[in-house]
Amino acid sequence: MSEKDFVQVAKLGKTVGLKGYVKLHNLSDFSSQFKKDATFFIKNTKEMLKIKHYNTSNSTVLFENYEDIEKAKELTNLILFQSIEKSRQTCKLKKDEFFYFDILECEVFEED
Repeated sequence: MSEKDFVQVAKLGKTVGLKGYVKLHNLSDFSSQFKKDATFFIKNTKEMLKIKHYNTSNSTVLFENYEDIEKAKELTNLILFQSIEKSRQTCKLKKDEFFYFDILECEVFEED
């Protein structure tokens, strides 16, 4: 898979508390994709992060293997990616809605 096969979904912020939670800044329109056991890629690495817990009320997330503050600090400012294929599976669209990556480079026709 190339970089074109992935889409940015979130940026990780600073740590919150002592248990390894980090602030999650959602860059997508689909907060429902952030749930327990969801996996995401880190830019420029092959490492995947798996969500252990997501707190919707304050947008904090805890990842497996990052369950303490010192380890979680390594995640600050990282960008999370998801494959376009997985985005299509997990993010449900309403009628007449489209993913932006599906309409890039499309021609626009105007009718008079």
